[in-house]
Amino acid sequence: MTRLQADYVIGGGGVAGLCLANRLIQNGVKVILVDGTPEAPQASPHAGGLLNPSAESYLHDPNLTHILQLAFSYFKNFLTHDMPALSEDFDHNTAGSWYFAIDEDGRQELMRDMAFKAQLGFLPQEYAPKEVLKQHPHLNHKICASYHMPYEGHLNPILWHQHLLSALMPSHSFCYVRGQVKEIHASDSKISHLQVVQQEETYEISASQDYIFATGVGTKQLNDQLQLTSLIRPVKGQYLILKTESPLLQESLRLYGRYPCYLAPRHDSIYVGATQQERHDSDIVAQSVMELLYSAQQILPELSEATLIKCGVSHRPATPDNKPIIGRWLYDNAVIINGLYRHGILLAPWCAQFTLDNVLSINQSQNPLVTCLAPERYLKKEWAS
Repeated sequence: MTRLQADYVIGGGGVAGLCLANRLIQNGVKVILVDGTPEAPQASPHAGGLLNPSAESYLHDPNLTHILQLAFSYFKNFLTHDMPALSEDFDHNTAGSWYFAIDEDGRQELMRDMAFKAQLGFLPQEYAPKEVLKQHPHLNHKICASYHMPYEGHLNPILWHQHLLSALMPSHSFCYVRGQVKEIHASDSKISHLQVVQQEETYEISASQDYIFATGVGTKQLNDQLQLTSLIRPVKGQYLILKTESPLLQESLRLYGRYPCYLAPRHDSIYVGATQQERHDSDIVAQSVMELLYSAQQILPELSEATLIKCGVSHRPATPDNKPIIGRWLYDNAVIINGLYRHGILLAPWCAQFTLDNVLSINQSQNPLVTCLAPERYLKKEWAS
């Protein structure tokens, strides 16, 4: 058995765990990050990579919208000030995103959503379909409603995840362990160490300060130990990646209607996502693939000639009230960062800084969002019932 120790141990190698490791190391502490096995994959690399803070406006939750707006503002600062000089392109685009409808039902749904966004302080800009088609001739000429949200954008989550990890690896304060947390060992009210298994090797990993679990949906065994099973529900999402002979998109777009979908351009392909089902399985379902293909062709007819290079599935971690969970939980030295749902890429840098300032800090935080995001909120009567 190999024994490892650091100031902080992070469980979870998705973007939330990587962003927090980055911030901790910049504060001069040692970090061990335990990244899961293929049996417990992260949702991050499977995401569409949209940076859209207005996406949940239809829920009418001011706190959630405020958090997404804060995260969006912080993301730009994180890129320019907190990360090392970017040495690679990860398809980052902040030129805005488009919202379209091609039938009457979709048009009405789109207009309702744009009204919600406007009420919450966003600035959707309506464009005449004819004007849009002049600039974007690849789009379906049956478009009957179109809006643009400036400043929104997207990036390639696979490249972004790789960049975050590669930026950490050279640091002598960072230790990366690829393995699965098999057991949380605790005495009284504190975790003493984690038992981590990597193929045939076993590690005993301990932290002098805190253990932070940013494990997303994770494994049933770990969620049972952390008593997260009732707080985190997996939302299954299927997605497609299509390769085209020439670029058809520069900005991300979302289609409203019978089979809603969104398209995110990548360097040499287009990401089409994503279905939403309250299911635990990882099966590729033909009906979902057909719906996504149908919607993608509806908005970009030339995709009928594209090459289907991947059908994928991921499980996004959702909470009962759709807001993230950030706070101490179950043990005095255990912190949870979870429930980032459809916005893990956007939320991760802000959640890392929020955790550093308001949860790991020795000073008592006065930020009202501490109570709003604390896992203890689900112990109240209205949730317990």
